[in-house]
Amino acid sequence: MKVILSADVKSLGKKGEVVNVSDGYARNFLFARKLAVEATVGALDDVRKKEEARVRREAAERKAAAELAEKLKTAKITVKVKCGDGDRTYGSVTSAEIATALASQGYDVDKKKIVLKENIRQLGEYTIEVKVYAGISAKVAISVIKE
Repeated sequence: MKVILSADVKSLGKKGEVVNVSDGYARNFLFARKLAVEATVGALDDVRKKEEARVRREAAERKAAAELAEKLKTAKITVKVKCGDGDRTYGSVTSAEIATALASQGYDVDKKKIVLKENIRQLGEYTIEVKVYAGISAKVAISVIKE
């Protein structure tokens, strides 16, 4: 019997997949626990439409992320920090501070997507990476100056 999985089932498949199982397994386990529905013509059509919509949505997100990455490559961000002797900062520049500086220039970037390879503890010019989308990232120039 062909069924469409409503949830991930270990050793069987992921949600939305069409799998072939025995009749008893489908009736007594999958249908009883609402883990699957029978693969009728209408249900298969719904799965196909949902998959097409997901592909279109992902393509639009990827396109928007690529445009944002191109804009970020030309961005020049300035972060002002308090300093002590020898131009050493009090603490380090965090990804939250960088996200705030990006937001002030009109770029909507989550702080979790900012990658700092090492802590920024001195004044100067730095290049950081912002992971905009899966497989799409941009290098952003950061200038840390005295407040």
